[in-house]
Amino acid sequence: MNRLLSIKHIYLCLSIVFISLFSTLSFTTIASAAEPTDACGTPTNIIKLNCGDGKGMGNNAIWGILLAVIMILTAGIGIVAIGGLIYGAILYTTAQDNSGQITKSKTTIANVVIGLVLYAFMWSLLQFLVPGGVFSNSGGSSVTFTTGTATPETRTANTNSPSSNGGSSSPASTNNPSAVTKVKFKNFRDASASSNGVLKPGVLFRSAKLLYAAAKDINALSQVLGPNGLIIDLRTAEQVRKAPDKVVPGVKRVHKPVQAFSDTGVAVTNPSIRKAFLGSFRAMANNPGPVLIHCMAGKDRTGWVTAMIMGISGASRDQIRAEYALSTKAYPDHDPNWINSGLTQIDKKYNGSYRKYLKKGVGLSDAEIDKLIAKFKA
Repeated sequence: MNRLLSIKHIYLCLSIVFISLFSTLSFTTIASAAEPTDACGTPTNIIKLNCGDGKGMGNNAIWGILLAVIMILTAGIGIVAIGGLIYGAILYTTAQDNSGQITKSKTTIANVVIGLVLYAFMWSLLQFLVPGGVFSNSGGSSVTFTTGTATPETRTANTNSPSSNGGSSSPASTNNPSAVTKVKFKNFRDASASSNGVLKPGVLFRSAKLLYAAAKDINALSQVLGPNGLIIDLRTAEQVRKAPDKVVPGVKRVHKPVQAFSDTGVAVTNPSIRKAFLGSFRAMANNPGPVLIHCMAGKDRTGWVTAMIMGISGASRDQIRAEYALSTKAYPDHDPNWINSGLTQIDKKYNGSYRKYLKKGVGLSDAEIDKLIAKFKA
């Protein structure tokens, strides 16, 4: 058979492409490493994501293109590998006593295997370098980025605040209390509204995803949270990709993914889900201003985090259940008793202590738990 392009030539071409791609990533890594780290671009793995331009567009677009190239190359290599194995198998099975053909078939199959091993090695390096991983980030790692024009306050929020130094200080509540009533998107509320004085007003907000929020609601939310505010997104990477939040100008946003669950009991009994909550609680403790936390609907994962904050702040079970039940206004089919399973597991495994759950189950230190109490407890 006349071959216009041998298997070896194909692997040579792919090697050149990978070397070029890896060089581009390495150059970007070196360039980003030389930049100062601030709240406008927190390092994730090795490469740093930078601020957007106020319209939600930033260096993430570059990584999107690179990831698309990686996925296309992966598909191409899969096709070439399958073709090479089939070709080698055909050569071998039809060789009979032709020693030259047998050698060629073995060489072809060996080249395919070597190519796959090299690609697996390259993929592992890319998985380490690319923010959040090559394809998804549904585990415990997080990507931190801003959703709007950076301000001096947001750039220094985590480095100059008393909380970041391990001190405990009372955070500033919303800069514009009147703006809270103007925020009308789904399931948004101040978690203190139903706590009967357990939580400080204007410090902890919760909602559904921001994809469908109107422009006037986004502007009002920007006023509510202010330059020291923080948005914590609990959704998985795939959920964020399918329904990206709208930009809230001047407010920092962090992604702390937690896998969705159908029973709150797993938030206590499942080690990986417990640990996934660590990043969100830690971000809340270290941020000096108001916090908005949300997931897809803003009722389950968000409701669990809110319940734990209320618990360590001294709320009764009835108060926790009442706050959780408020989501039925946005979702009439929502079961207000859904949270009971998790609370029962805390009773069984941690003697009813929210502090023990956060320390032994989630992984927070005593100092971090004290920060949360100082920040949110009225």
